[in-house]
Amino acid sequence: MTDINIRSAFFGDFSFVVFHERKDMILFYYIFVFLNPSLMKKLYTLILFFSSTVSFSQVITNGSFENNNAPDLTGWDNQFCGSMLSAAGGCPGGGSWHMDATAGNTQSCFPEYVYQKFPNIVNGQLVSLDGWAYTDFVNYPVSIGIGKINNNTITQLISASTVSTTWTQLNVSATYNLGVGDTAIVICYPGMTFGPGNNVGHFDLLSMNLFMGVTDASAPLSVTIFPNPSSGSFTIGHAELVSASQTLKQVQGDIKVYNTLGELVFCSSITDNSTTINLSEAPKGIYFITVTTSETTITQKLIIQ
Repeated sequence: MTDINIRSAFFGDFSFVVFHERKDMILFYYIFVFLNPSLMKKLYTLILFFSSTVSFSQVITNGSFENNNAPDLTGWDNQFCGSMLSAAGGCPGGGSWHMDATAGNTQSCFPEYVYQKFPNIVNGQLVSLDGWAYTDFVNYPVSIGIGKINNNTITQLISASTVSTTWTQLNVSATYNLGVGDTAIVICYPGMTFGPGNNVGHFDLLSMNLFMGVTDASAPLSVTIFPNPSSGSFTIGHAELVSASQTLKQVQGDIKVYNTLGELVFCSSITDNSTTINLSEAPKGIYFITVTTSETTITQKLIIQ
């Protein structure tokens, strides 16, 4: 004997239909849930979003700078202006060791970067970098950031910095802007000093996430100086073509020029896509141009001859 009963109910965006069937004294229930078209569209959009927005961890070799409680700097390189050393102690949640890096010095060699290469990262890759850092001297900031290397020339694209003398957690997110011959890198930057001494930056627990299927609308700031070397008159370009359909974006910030003694010789606000500066009356030598925006600080070397 079969007895079928159908009931329905409506609760806002959801509709329920229940089939009640009796077969040989056994009850069977079938429940169907229906969504209204608007809610179905929202759900479909969410499914597309979460299926296309995928993040995964990119392994940073020895982001904790140790292996089995022993110091280990494998996977990391540095330039020739300073040094990187294993140091006892770790950041909150860290292990027994961290990495010390000495800063570059404008009186001798500058800049100094400790870095790790990621040859599999391609142009346009969105990443998020986390880590801990502190500086020995409060007047000298240290930072973690992303950048690129080409023929041993390092360019820092964007960074997060601290002047704290205790462990501070830092985070920075950006899109890699890579050209021909560029290799993506992660940077530990111990800062720079203007005197005979050197600052020391401390770093620990670096990790990086890569995001797939996401486009970052704000590409990192790109800075060019031309001509360089210069006779004293030069132009700083601080704009980039963000897409084929957009015009050059304007970047608001400040430009400062320092000599090797750390003296400020020029300061100006960014009001256009490029800035022309005339330092023809300045003594010949090496100068350091710092471009600061709300997103990052970039320092490049200028030679006046």
